[in-house]
Amino acid sequence: MPHRREFLKTTSLLGIVLGLHTSSIFSPLFGIDSKHITMPKRTLGIGTYAFEVSTLAFGCMGLNYHRSVRLSEKAALNLLESALDSGITLFDTAQVYGPDTNEILVGKLLKSYKKDKIFISTKFGFGKDISVLDSSPKRIKEVVEQSLKRLHLEQIPLLYQHRFDPKTPIEEVATCVKDLIKEGKVARFGVCELSAATIEKAHQICPITAVQSEYHLMWRNVESELFPTLERLGIGFVAYSPLNRGYLSGKLNADSTFDPKNDNRVNFPRFQPEAMRANYKIIELLQA
Repeated sequence: MPHRREFLKTTSLLGIVLGLHTSSIFSPLFGIDSKHITMPKRTLGIGTYAFEVSTLAFGCMGLNYHRSVRLSEKAALNLLESALDSGITLFDTAQVYGPDTNEILVGKLLKSYKKDKIFISTKFGFGKDISVLDSSPKRIKEVVEQSLKRLHLEQIPLLYQHRFDPKTPIEEVATCVKDLIKEGKVARFGVCELSAATIEKAHQICPITAVQSEYHLMWRNVESELFPTLERLGIGFVAYSPLNRGYLSGKLNADSTFDPKNDNRVNFPRFQPEAMRANYKIIELLQA
């Protein structure tokens, strides 16, 4: 969390350039050759559980889940290779994506890359029925064993609790992950979408390396609610959906459609045509 302004400035610039990587006709507008950018590094967390990774990470979910299109393996590999060529070292997935199928795909496509050069983070938090939250120690251990096999890993570099389970106290969750770290199956602990107070409770038991939450120009709640706590505790922050699930890329508009069988955006109020139309002023401002 230190040097937050520099981090935001750097990631904003890189996000624009990498987003335009396949549309070279736009690159001159920014006076930047995206092929010659060196991806900076940043450190998540502090002390024993500090984690140096690329400033930008690659969210793998959309390769085959919740983004309307299921890419061919070749197309998915091309995307991952582009990310690697850009200097990205952190790749994010989760058991619930599919479920299981995203981990299987990521594990297969990244299997040949050295695991001391790239890192795959994944998440637990759901039962066998993915509509049910389950962070019981028994389920955590079960998911970890399965994820290790699907991702072809001996140790998970960063393991997140995907969503808070009201049935399981956060202290039990943190203790379970701490035990998995001692066993060598997990290297670092992360959480997603937790309150500052709950993060403090978990951090006292098992140091948290990173918190992952939604953060972009249209959703900035974490700035006031979470950032002060994370800075004080030395916990890193990983933004998910930094382009608001594709909206801030300028590729979507009121006429865009989403596959109801493979896209959670279809149920979001912000992606209804009237909202998309009203919010397009933000896109116009960014384009200008």
